[in-house]
Amino acid sequence: MPKTSVALHLLVMIRTFSARLRVLGRSLTGGSASRRRGALSRGAPRFPGRAGGGTRSSDVSLASEAGDTIIEVLIGALLLGLVVVGTLTGINSANRVTSLDRERSQADALAQQDEDRLRSEPVNKLSELSFTHEAVVREVSAGGTKYTITSTAKYIADATATSSCKSSASEADYIQTASKVTWTALGTGKPVVETSIVSPPPASTLIVQVLNQNGEAVANMNVAATGPTPISTETAANGCAILAVAPGEYTLNVSKTGYVDQNGYAASNVDPTTNSPFYVVAETSIKKEYIFAQAGGLEVTFENPVTKTTTEGGDSFVAANVNTKPIARTFPTPETLGTYTAPLTSPLTLFPFAKAKYAVYAGTCEEDNPHAVNPENAEPPGVLVPAGKSAKIMVQQPPINVRVMSGESSAKPGEAIENATVKLTDDGCGAKREAKTNATGELKHPGAPFGEYTLCVTGGKEGGNHGPTKGLAKDKKYEANFENNTPLGPSASELKKLGTVVEEFKIKYAVIYMKNAGEGESCP
Repeated sequence: MPKTSVALHLLVMIRTFSARLRVLGRSLTGGSASRRRGALSRGAPRFPGRAGGGTRSSDVSLASEAGDTIIEVLIGALLLGLVVVGTLTGINSANRVTSLDRERSQADALAQQDEDRLRSEPVNKLSELSFTHEAVVREVSAGGTKYTITSTAKYIADATATSSCKSSASEADYIQTASKVTWTALGTGKPVVETSIVSPPPASTLIVQVLNQNGEAVANMNVAATGPTPISTETAANGCAILAVAPGEYTLNVSKTGYVDQNGYAASNVDPTTNSPFYVVAETSIKKEYIFAQAGGLEVTFENPVTKTTTEGGDSFVAANVNTKPIARTFPTPETLGTYTAPLTSPLTLFPFAKAKYAVYAGTCEEDNPHAVNPENAEPPGVLVPAGKSAKIMVQQPPINVRVMSGESSAKPGEAIENATVKLTDDGCGAKREAKTNATGELKHPGAPFGEYTLCVTGGKEGGNHGPTKGLAKDKKYEANFENNTPLGPSASELKKLGTVVEEFKIKYAVIYMKNAGEGESCP
């Protein structure tokens, strides 16, 4: 055989090579010739064991090849082993390929059987499977091999050939089923997958998709349909909910505790932009999309730009975002005007836009926007609201510094009136704030939002007091209109509309002399 012939040639080559090495070794050392000459010179017998002595050439040859046969046998055995291993490996590989083909053929048959099973299921069962998006997994043994079968179903929009919850199409045209079969010996190979198409149910289907501010699916959103077939469920991990309903007019309500839509509503049925009813036609599937995210809030600090202090606090602020309807929201709700808090925090009811900042300013409506009041003012500061947390921001609250005196002029100022009533009406927003003057005739909280105001000061029936002096502005009422239009308060021209301007310690006041005021006990 060819392999045996090769082995014999190799052995001959090895033997010849080792013999050459021995000859070379003797010639290099010179030991053999010298030893023989020494033996002859000492009279040693040339053939031991026979008369006359002497050395036989055959004995010398056998002695020089001692151990070569064992080495040659070992090498031959090794080569034979390699040949045998290679042959068996080839046979084993062929058997493995045959086994894998047989298992794949069996897996394909199981996948086809599972598809037949899915097609025979009622459509409402497939709709439920499509809603949960939780694959049905079962194990089957065949031919001594254990197979795992995974069954799924999803609604498909025919125009885009994508899952209806991922498609922008408003309708789904059919249900696509899939059966995937795997087994242990498959390893990293591709599983066997079979798919088929099932027509949508004779009834109608509502498909609801809920995403967050980053376009990610929102799971466990409560979805309730009100109409001929009242039904409720929750969105799956992919943010999708599918409801089988009878034809007719429906409304949807989507909600989840701690979540709000883009307009800050905790439920879609109270948001005017999403609570409109719609009609579901028989044998159709309609898709509705909603955006909800975990709500955030604001923690607002109010700065007096004149004194650079933030201890005074504020009573209201506006958070405006062009992506919301309405654009501006006021906090707190309901209003607590005249109650000052430092800082003032909103509840977690703001939608956390990924990129759109909220513009924040003191006040109760958009007319209090500092840039709207005076174009020379900067736009209000903006901040991104995080999901589930409150963003911190500081806003300006320019002071309205007034001083109420009982006299008639700077020459005859009279006394500072304590407990005079000062009412500020925000003409743009309609907000009204009322406060009492302190012992120096000034406001304890002079800070107020930017805006147009009507100021009214009265002593009332009691008239106020200065220490033991009572009734200093009894039945007197003073009114003026002005703008709180700069970060430092009313401009010089606006401050003059309030009264006589004086400056003390770099702070400008409008002094109101009640002796010159008209008659009246109260302000509107």
